[in-house]
Amino acid sequence: MSGSGDFSVGVEELGSLATRLDRCTESMKHACGDLRSATVSNLGNGDIDEAGADFKSAWEFGISQIAAITDAIRRRRKLLAARMSSATGR
Repeated sequence: MSGSGDFSVGVEELGSLATRLDRCTESMKHACGDLRSATVSNLGNGDIDEAGADFKSAWEFGISQIAAITDAIRRRRKLLAARMSSATGR
């Protein structure tokens, strides 16, 4: 990274990032499923159950945001790879 604010991105690294984000999303979905199956008898009382439901909603929103970012990374990676390929004549 230069002092002018420019930066470079490796196409392969974007693919690796997207893969890691996919794993993160799947792990979070699994944890959310565990939370979904928890009941008042598991958590202790109604207030805790309600807090768990609120947390689950926020968690699901976060999962959707990670998935959207991952999709955007993949689209940009594909575009960047195509541009690099056409610039090098491949």
